[in-house]
Amino acid sequence: DDDELFSDDEPDFGPSSDAPAALLSPRTTEKLIGHEGIEKQLLHMYQQGRFPHGLIFSGPAGVGKSVMAFRLARFLFAQAEKVDNGPSLFGDAPEPPKSLYVAADNPIFHRVASGGNQDLWVVERPIDDKTGRQKGSVPVDEIRKIAPFLRMTSSVQGGWRVVIVDDADTMTRSSQNSLLKILEEPPERSLLILIAHRAGALLPTVYSRCVHIPFAGLPDAPITEALQGRVDKNLIPQIVTMAEGSLGQAYDYASPENADLIN
Repeated sequence: DDDELFSDDEPDFGPSSDAPAALLSPRTTEKLIGHEGIEKQLLHMYQQGRFPHGLIFSGPAGVGKSVMAFRLARFLFAQAEKVDNGPSLFGDAPEPPKSLYVAADNPIFHRVASGGNQDLWVVERPIDDKTGRQKGSVPVDEIRKIAPFLRMTSSVQGGWRVVIVDDADTMTRSSQNSLLKILEEPPERSLLILIAHRAGALLPTVYSRCVHIPFAGLPDAPITEALQGRVDKNLIPQIVTMAEGSLGQAYDYASPENADLIN
């Protein structure tokens, strides 16, 4: 029932995050594990000059959706700064990028990691002061701030303005309708990334104006490799099975707090 699915009431989905506490914050994660095909797809769209104004990253929690979102944002900022700085002393054109990678020692990486990049804004479900848990949905007042943010002039000439909305599938109908107005008339060189565990919870009108990129669970091999040195190697096969393709869940199960679940 659409009225029930897209109501303005705040549903309680419980604690939710694309990166459990045992993981580094997606803001500060330099290495991407898996999803090479998605990275190539995004890079191809950029290089062809057909980059969308709206992206939906959907899939299970802990598979790397938020990591990819911040990776893409850093890449766009880095490419804009290259253009703004002009050609090299010898007039050489920069080589086309082969990935979205931006090194951790790059000033752009530091600005994004610290929240100091004025061209990036992240919208999340707020924490309830009384319960200490995330609220049921992203407040509509926060969504209404996105349009004026994206219309502001970039700090770099011809640069990008990027907004990442985490847990976008918890937005109410009012919040999504506010987003729709942005997607109908997007400013130039602006990007809205919606991170959702359930893409079907987005209004069809919002969904149709974005490029949907589904994220699948990770294969066992990269999860097994990532767990090396974090936990007793004899427990790794069981943790990988329990994680069901989620690196975030694997790290969570490997934490000392969850030792009783494994032993």
